[in-house]
This record gives sequence, structure tokens and C-alpha cells, in this order.
Amino acid sequence: MNTGEATLTPLQRLGLPQVARRSGLSLREFHARYFRPQVPVVIADAMDAWPARTKWTLEFFKEQYGRDEVLATNRHYRGRRMPLAEYLDYIQTVPWQLMSGRSPDQILYLRDWVFDDLHPELKKDFHAPAYFADDWIARGLGRFIDQKFSWIYIGPQGAVTPWHQDLMGTHAWLSQVVGRKEWLLTPPGHPPQPLADAIQRGDEPAIAHAAAQHRAQHIVVQPGDIIFVPAYWWHTVTSC
Repeated sequence: MNTGEATLTPLQRLGLPQVARRSGLSLREFHARYFRPQVPVVIADAMDAWPARTKWTLEFFKEQYGRDEVLATNRHYRGRRMPLAEYLDYIQTVPWQLMSGRSPDQILYLRDWVFDDLHPELKKDFHAPAYFADDWIARGLGRFIDQKFSWIYIGPQGAVTPWHQDLMGTHAWLSQVVGRKEWLLTPPGHPPQPLADAIQRGDEPAIAHAAAQHRAQHIVVQPGDIIFVPAYWWHTVTSC
């Protein structure tokens, strides 16, 4: 979830290869074209019936869970704990901070808010689509470690998750409830450092060259989209 308005991003202007966006995708085709060959895909209609689509707003979370203590961090994973209500108020100030010259690197992002134990009622507002119903992590590792694998992310426009691969070589699916997120992904292999460096410099020719070298795929995920990220794919995400 993020609070950004729709604008054209610099990466969109480069016309990079796009992650496929699919509607009406059958289980058979999902497994044949995306899961087994380990190819990312955005599924555009898998959360249409979720109550969360209309219920989960910033106002809802502030009213219902504003006293929860959360950890908000910048792109370097430094930050502080605060009540959720305070963080949601902070989000509204971010555009003004950026206009006054504050570095986007310092934008605080609420990552990995584990809600299962404190607020199990939230699980009634969504369900795992059939594509992802077989949760082998919960069935396997869940028996041995006390770790939750469902999280809520909330952030303002400009919040960044740096390049990474998901933990323990897992596949991941992420649902965009509100706002948009820009994804850039590269296949398993060496970290795409030249691409990361070119993006940091804002060097568009170098970005295009490095993206081609690393076989990067790009997508702006819209409200109602679910993205499937196969194991070991490198990715970085920006709220836009």
C-alpha cells in the first residue's frame, strides 16, 4: 500500500521489457508458463473479491490499530519505532519534505508488519489465490521456526526497497491494495550492481545498457494487481 499519484516514471520512459500482466489466467497456464520456468508475472484479477480492496485504507488502520508500535526504516534499514498512528501522520508530510530538499534516501517505510498474532481478524479480508494456495513454507519450515510469512507494507511515494533476493530462496507473491509500486527484476545470478549504480546516478543510457546486460524486466504494479516473484530473482521496488 502506498499513497502516490499516477505519474510516468524515468524507467517507464526507457521502454524496458515488461513483466507480463495477465487476467483470466488458468492454474494450468500459470504453472506451465510462469511457475515451472520461474518467470515473474502480474495477475490483474486475483484479488477482486477481497474485502481489503475497499476496507484497507490509511484511515482504517489509523482508527483500528493506531496504537500498535511499528518499526519504520529508510532504504538503508535505519529508522525508529513509533505508534502506527504517528507513522501514518508522517506519511502525509513526505511530499513537503522532498520539496524542501530532504533526501529520498531518508524516507521511512513500514516494512514487514507482522499482523497474524495481534490482529488475526485481518486475515478475513483476503485469501491466498489458488495459484499460491500450496504454502510449503508454512507446512515445512513453520513446524520448526516461530516465523510468520505474511506481512503488510505501508509507505509514501518515493519509499524504496533496495536490491535483494527473498529470504531462504523462496517464491513470493505480493498484493497491491492501494497506490502503485515500480518493480525492476533481474534473473538469478550475479547481483545487478552496474544497473543499481546507473540508477543511482540517474544515467539513462547506462541504465538501458545495464538493464539489457542483466535481462531486466520492469513493471508498475497497480491497485488490484498481484505480482509473482520466483525464487532467487533480484528485485528493487519503489512506491510511485
